[in-house]
Amino acid sequence: MSVTAQSYSSAAAFSELASEWHALLKKSCSNHCFQTPEFLFTWWKSLGSGSLEITTFRNDSGELIGLAPLFLHEHEGVSTLSFIGCVDVADYLDFLIHQDHQAETYQAVCKYLQSRTGVQLKLCSLPDSSPTRRELTAFFGDHATTTTQQDVTPLIQLPESWDTYLESLDRKQRHEIRRKWNRLEREVGSSFSVVSDPTATDEATDVFITLHKSSSPGKSRFWDDHHVAFFTDLLKTFAQAGWLKLYFLTVEGKAAATMLIFDYNNRYYLYNSGYDPEYLRHLSTGNTLLAYTIRDALEQGREVYDFLRGDESYKFRFGAIAEPVWDVAVKL
Repeated sequence: MSVTAQSYSSAAAFSELASEWHALLKKSCSNHCFQTPEFLFTWWKSLGSGSLEITTFRNDSGELIGLAPLFLHEHEGVSTLSFIGCVDVADYLDFLIHQDHQAETYQAVCKYLQSRTGVQLKLCSLPDSSPTRRELTAFFGDHATTTTQQDVTPLIQLPESWDTYLESLDRKQRHEIRRKWNRLEREVGSSFSVVSDPTATDEATDVFITLHKSSSPGKSRFWDDHHVAFFTDLLKTFAQAGWLKLYFLTVEGKAAATMLIFDYNNRYYLYNSGYDPEYLRHLSTGNTLLAYTIRDALEQGREVYDFLRGDESYKFRFGAIAEPVWDVAVKL
């Protein structure tokens, strides 16, 4: 079987290829919300630079069996190809490779990359389960390929029920979850809510950003105009796609904590969070809201709760197991 490559340099490719893109994701070796055309187009509009180089790979019948969502930019004075979305706001990125056509598609992708003489390839945030690291190293050789662990993504493999989940935790942690939740309900008027309607995202996004900023000085510095535009657009776009769950814990009429979660491919992705550190800190509003979102994921029948990048200790107290994510550089 022959494989034909075609490259696109216009942002119109995101919409032109969207239907096939989604169909390929469902058959791909990795399928995460950060690889969707919706996420990557939103990133490109607000945070992208350089020039697009989206390349499709089709078999003899014209079926899309591979897609390389890349962009060309200058990195330390060298022309560099990277995944669109790389690196700060996208936790998993990869080539889209049809599971039933891995060998021939990876071969075609590598030959295409090899033709980009004088360009370096720097790929970020590859999932541990992805074949891409192995395939690039096999084709280009150890001398040209550098693989480094970027971070970890702690995951909870969700059981069938909330009670079963609680029983899987350390006894002290299980007690703390129940005690803090009961104390919050007993001592103050509180309620949980979730925003998923596109018509409600603008106001909810403003509250989310305010709480995120208040969480720490570092989080406050994150919010330049580009990131505000990115999140405002992304939350509305994901709500329209049915992937947004923006949770709030409200105490005595005031938003005390928030969690931004993407609900995609039977997995909850905890993308970001925020809380007011000066308001009812003794009630651990952030941890209680986290427990609520885990219970909601279970009730929705989801299989995985993904904390995304970072090895913060609280993730492991809630029962997560870490998986590595990888960066790969290839001198072409």
